[in-house]
Amino acid sequence: MLAPMAALWLVLLMANPVVAHAEFVSSNPADGAVLDTPPPSVTLTFSEGLDASRSKFQLLAPDGSLVGTGTAAADGDETMTLGGLELGPGGYLVKWTSVSLDTDILRGELQFTIAEASPAPATPAPTAQATSTPSSPVAPSGATTPTTAPPSEPTAVPASAEPSIVAVDVGQPASSSGGPGDALLPIVVVLVLVAGVGVYLFRRSRSA
Repeated sequence: MLAPMAALWLVLLMANPVVAHAEFVSSNPADGAVLDTPPPSVTLTFSEGLDASRSKFQLLAPDGSLVGTGTAAADGDETMTLGGLELGPGGYLVKWTSVSLDTDILRGELQFTIAEASPAPATPAPTAQATSTPSSPVAPSGATTPTTAPPSEPTAVPASAEPSIVAVDVGQPASSSGGPGDALLPIVVVLVLVAGVGVYLFRRSRSA
């Protein structure tokens, strides 16, 4: 009696289809990731083929608004994707629903964050640099630096200027300053004396 019942029970178990679950495997971006660069797309991967018409996920913005909906491309695909994204900084939530080909339904959610972009360092304003005047070369010790005097300009003589006449007072004694006349005076005296002596000697010789 027990053997026939056990055999019947085994046949019933084998006749029932095995229920498959399209379980969540991974995502890109990963659950809990903090990103410096916004991702261009979001992709979810599951363990079984999906019913494309019933499987989907929603991407929600930091303020809770709907950004877009990701789906499977065709029945039996194990991934759902949402592309063409231009996301700003903040936390994003993904709510997904997977339906396997045997209509088994699973639901879940994940989240990721896009970090604030760090401000670019301020460019310092250019500072004005003082222009130094080149100094003249220093002369070596003991050397005399030649000084170039500026050329003197000729002094214009008025056309109407007349030569001044200097009056010479003959009766006044000559100045102590030596001139050409002072040098000739001793010579004249010597010549006069020599001439006088010559005349005296000549007369004496005749009278003798």
